[in-house]
Amino acid sequence: MCMSKLTTQWEKQLQDPAFVLMKTVQVRDDKWKCNIDEKNDIMNKLHNEMGPAVVKTVTDTHKEILEHNRSGMCVVNLA
Repeated sequence: MCMSKLTTQWEKQLQDPAFVLMKTVQVRDDKWKCNIDEKNDIMNKLHNEMGPAVVKTVTDTHKEILEHNRSGMCVVNLA
């Protein structure tokens, strides 16, 4: 698959609110943490086909979207 098509596909995937990459787990009684869902079939397939560097890029991007846009997964174009 051509890189531009793959990039576009993942941009759409990350913007889809139904796509669940992270899961929230309880660390202590009063503390929760978001972790990558290790059982995510889509991410496992990506890891097998493209390697860990690509998976890291996708997960980092997903974390940035969550960090900067808590209201939802939709990327907001400010231009």
